[in-house]
Amino acid sequence: MSAAGRAAAVVAVAVVVVSRAAQGQDSIVPEGYQQDLRPKTPNGDPLKVGVSMKINGISEVNLEQMSILFEVYLRVSWRDTRLVFPHSSVNASSDASKSSSNTQQEKTSMTVSPALLKKVWVPDVFIRGTRSLDTFTFLQKFQGVTISSDSTVFTSVMMQLKLVCSMSFYMYPFDVQRCTVHIKSYIYQLHELALEWMLPGLSTDDDLKRQLAGYDFSVKILNGTTCSCNKCVPETSPCLRVHLVLRRHSFIHVMSSYVPSGLFVVVGWTSFFWPAEVVPGRTVLVITSLLTITSMYTGIRQTSPTTSYVKALDVWMLMCILLTTVPLLQYALILSWRKTSDNSVTKVVPGKSAVSTRISATEIYETRKRKAELVGRVGLPVCFLLFNLAYWPSYLTPSLQALD
Repeated sequence: MSAAGRAAAVVAVAVVVVSRAAQGQDSIVPEGYQQDLRPKTPNGDPLKVGVSMKINGISEVNLEQMSILFEVYLRVSWRDTRLVFPHSSVNASSDASKSSSNTQQEKTSMTVSPALLKKVWVPDVFIRGTRSLDTFTFLQKFQGVTISSDSTVFTSVMMQLKLVCSMSFYMYPFDVQRCTVHIKSYIYQLHELALEWMLPGLSTDDDLKRQLAGYDFSVKILNGTTCSCNKCVPETSPCLRVHLVLRRHSFIHVMSSYVPSGLFVVVGWTSFFWPAEVVPGRTVLVITSLLTITSMYTGIRQTSPTTSYVKALDVWMLMCILLTTVPLLQYALILSWRKTSDNSVTKVVPGKSAVSTRISATEIYETRKRKAELVGRVGLPVCFLLFNLAYWPSYLTPSLQALD
């Protein structure tokens, strides 16, 4: 037989299989089938329900609602020996297949309509912490159901899932968000049902990292197949857990917030090298730097997560404001000393009775001014350096180690 003939025969077989499978779906569920009862296992063991999940994408990370929007394929499989596999349809299709190709093997499973799930028992699998769940629909719902000759039912559904994730922003913008997805049985206990990972287990789409431009993403399966819940019924239930880690890309924040604010602090310090007599130039320079940093901080607060506690970026900006305010206070002190430079004082030298030494107030002013300027030129940069040596290892190191 030619290649074209074999292809035509295969298409014909597929049509026969689908049509006969559709006719035989009603025979899968026998008379007297009790949909509300869990399938029994031969030895009375818990019914094993296999689960696998593929994360196709993360559409949104909502910081205000503390939620993550996923697009996932969720697959569930279980065995119900009460169901009747339509062998006649499979045998007919197998005969037709063998007549067209000697290498065609007998089929052991068939695809049926998702409407079958409304007639049979299904496991009560749910995802804890779900805020909303939407399935995709075009001509029909994006869901597939397959039944095997050993009475194993397999279903797969594509859905969009908004998951609640408790986020902490103490380290913002170096924050790392860790979320746990719990796939659980709602009511069945451990002796009745057991959840387990089936092949291919947990997987992610290759393009997932490119979808999250502002984050690094990692996901892994946590050990254990049970979860505990305080004041729940039952307190311990079958459960599978997936651990998600989102690490924010902080480089853009460093370049847009940290570097400019640090430079304006340094610009404000250049006033220490201006003569104290140049009052307008020195005050304008310091006040301009202070107002610029304050405006930057106001803009940053509007775009950063709203919290009732201090974040890492707040610590930096408040320190920059403080280090810009000190030169202004220092210059105000120098001006107050200068105001008294026209006055004079009398200093009595001990050991010399009735001898007084006249010391010019201008000399005292100059001495104090030199010390104050030295503190500003050397002390403030040293303080800022020590602050950086403590700040960056404290906030940056945990972020870099999060995905290791």
